[in-house]
Amino acid sequence: MTFQYNFYSVFLLVFWIHTAIYAGLFFRKFVVQQQKAALWMGWFLILVNLYTAPWMLGFAGWYDNQPYRTILFYVPFQHLFWIGPVIYFYLVTLLNPRFTLQKRDFFHFLPGFLHLLMSAWVALYDLGIAKQPYFITNGEDPDFQPWYQGLGLLSMIFYGLAALRYYHFYRKALESVLSNAADFLLVWMRWFLIIFLSLLVFRVSFIVLELWVSLDYWATWWYFFGFIVGGYILAIAGYAHAGVSRVYFQSKFWSPQIQWYLAPPKVLLGTTTSSFVDFSADSSEVVEMENSVVWTEWIQKIEAAITEHQLYLDPDLTLFALAQVFQIHPVQLSKIINQGFGKNFNDLINAYRIDHFKHLILENRQQRETLLALALECGFNSKATFNRAFKKQEGMSPQAYIKAQKNRYN
Repeated sequence: MTFQYNFYSVFLLVFWIHTAIYAGLFFRKFVVQQQKAALWMGWFLILVNLYTAPWMLGFAGWYDNQPYRTILFYVPFQHLFWIGPVIYFYLVTLLNPRFTLQKRDFFHFLPGFLHLLMSAWVALYDLGIAKQPYFITNGEDPDFQPWYQGLGLLSMIFYGLAALRYYHFYRKALESVLSNAADFLLVWMRWFLIIFLSLLVFRVSFIVLELWVSLDYWATWWYFFGFIVGGYILAIAGYAHAGVSRVYFQSKFWSPQIQWYLAPPKVLLGTTTSSFVDFSADSSEVVEMENSVVWTEWIQKIEAAITEHQLYLDPDLTLFALAQVFQIHPVQLSKIINQGFGKNFNDLINAYRIDHFKHLILENRQQRETLLALALECGFNSKATFNRAFKKQEGMSPQAYIKAQKNRYN
């Protein structure tokens, strides 16, 4: 097999091989651990390799030799209409491992299927029926036709932004239902999407630059090199953070209607939560409360339940569990907390935890125990989460607060 080793082909080949290895690892994870997100990530990495393959093989001499030239011309390598949906459904499955494709979801892959059918017909007619080039007569690889590159780039940008929007819904809603929201933010996923979109912006910059400057294959190589390196970084990030979350999240593609699932069931004061909860504002179970007296009563009931039972000390406390204590819909309870206390559920519970921490400081517990031990006792899961919540509420770090209290009483 022809493969000319040079600066351009070898550098792409190195990252191409590593990305292929990671794709295999993700497929293995799917088979062994049944992680659906790993399957989507594996396919994404395959698409990344296929996307950069024509440039790597081109610099390796394939466009100059037969039958390799024919292979590059008639085998579609750049599946531009597939990359975006695969990234989107990777995120969806990561946030909800129970997710399965519905019939309506296959619409997202229709452009990709149509492109495959068109490519198959072109190859069949030119190579099997006409026995000579009929559709491909201009000597240019169909993968790089302007209309296909343009629509494919728009598709990837659209789904990249849709995935970022989906993550935004997840992050925003997370703080409304979990007291330990920071443990499930998946900050790495946000950077994952930003890196992906940055690669597309990189491509757009090349297109804009070509309006004034003629870029040859050697100059454009840097974009594909950046893309394969970016794909490799995404592979490392995805594999390093691979796992199944206890919080399952799903939202419709076109609307921010949200559903949550907590697993395993969480027991709180004799109640359990173990099924999907419709967390949408239009739920028929939500009853409007216009009477200010009713609002006040609910606020007092919530304060009493949280303080008397010290529910805030439970690091896994959720809005759903608290809602079942009061036999009220989670959406209704969320509205009461947001409007009655002026903060979301996460901030409310953290406020009680910080107040508990302050009482421990008054007892000089910091002289006998570490701040991490005190934070864990107050219901926080980590020191980083504790520091972040404390600074958000008090405007200073816990260490600065302790120092200020010491100076105050001395």
